[in-house]
Amino acid sequence: MKKFALMILLVVTVFGTADNDPLTINTDEIRRIAHSQAKEDSSPMIWYSAGCALSFWGIFGAMIIEPTPPVAELIGKSPDYIAIFRDYYLREAKRLQTRAAVWGCASSGLASAASIVLFFWYWETYGYPNYYYYY
Repeated sequence: MKKFALMILLVVTVFGTADNDPLTINTDEIRRIAHSQAKEDSSPMIWYSAGCALSFWGIFGAMIIEPTPPVAELIGKSPDYIAIFRDYYLREAKRLQTRAAVWGCASSGLASAASIVLFFWYWETYGYPNYYYYY
């Protein structure tokens, strides 16, 4: 009987405290916090402008430049929490940066292509604009 009671106590202790262990890290919660923080801190208009102005160099810069995670979120946290938060934060922030730069590059390219098409359409329709009339 003692062995059975000890076995039940051991099973309840091991499996019952696994969810309430303060040392376990909830990665889903950290991921959610990091994603929301990255969305708040990102500046998509800057990266959109960089994509428009610099074309592929803007996209390359968005992929290379790493934003810094907010220090206020990490004060008093464990090293594992900081590592997981930083990894998810950088991943989400780079994704947002790159997406904005790609949209900027694409819209700039489409605007350039449309202006070239309009130029050649005008040229074919109305001919070369002759501003100087020689009589």
